[in-house]
Amino acid sequence: MSSIAYLTDTNMLDYHRLKGNQTMAFWRFSLKDFARFSQGDLFFFIDRRERHPHTNEKGLVGYGRCASIKNLSISQTWKTYKTATGYNTYKNFQDSVRYYRKNDHRLPAQIQTILLEDVIFFQHPIFLSEIGIALNERLESFTYIEKEGRDASNELIDIASKVGMDLWMMSQNPEVFDYEMDKDREHQALRNQMMLIDVEYDKEQIRLLKNHTKSVAHHNIYYSFENSNLILYLPLTKRSQFNAIIGIYTLLKASIDYDKTQYVLITNLNLDSKMVHLLNLLNLELEQI
Repeated sequence: MSSIAYLTDTNMLDYHRLKGNQTMAFWRFSLKDFARFSQGDLFFFIDRRERHPHTNEKGLVGYGRCASIKNLSISQTWKTYKTATGYNTYKNFQDSVRYYRKNDHRLPAQIQTILLEDVIFFQHPIFLSEIGIALNERLESFTYIEKEGRDASNELIDIASKVGMDLWMMSQNPEVFDYEMDKDREHQALRNQMMLIDVEYDKEQIRLLKNHTKSVAHHNIYYSFENSNLILYLPLTKRSQFNAIIGIYTLLKASIDYDKTQYVLITNLNLDSKMVHLLNLLNLELEQI
């Protein structure tokens, strides 16, 4: 999967920056899934007003991490996200939706909302050209932040960390400092490592992970990353899967280079004492549901 840069409504940007909001419900008319963007990826904001002094390229003014993507009606969107949509009232939200419908000012049956968390704004804009990615002047929606088919967002975070966070936003959120971008850099580096690992689970295993963990799926690896701690979840729904799960655990241990990593085997089975003993020897935590 990959981070994206999206041309963003300037009114929405100004509202969230002024409020110092770190949660943002970005909405768009397309209901189609992205080919290479999903939960856990970074979403950068393109502001058409912020231009490169020499090339006139549009700048990036901040980013957030995708927590969920949902297709909802206009009323459901407002009921779910309220002012996280970037508007103070339901009427203002409706008016904005109508405005961007251009020649058809009827409200659509549904819109897609991308919930962003840990939103950060920069002190000054940064530009995709700074990392060797060309931004089409005629871009109407979004572009993937990729080089040679791989996510390149960490290069942008490196530049953004030197520029620093928006001072007004920091004044509204005293607990937030530049180290937040260091966490994002760590997180992105781990996601890049996961892209090199091939893991396969069946539908039952995936259902177990989705229903009983608060994990994010990335390249079929289910994990959580909070306070710089990485937790990787391994699902066991049949005893016949046990050896394969141990193999996946061994592969992950060998492939992911990160000190603060915890491995959790989650299962709906009653394991025998030999299995439990092996898990203890491997330092693989057991969570039975």
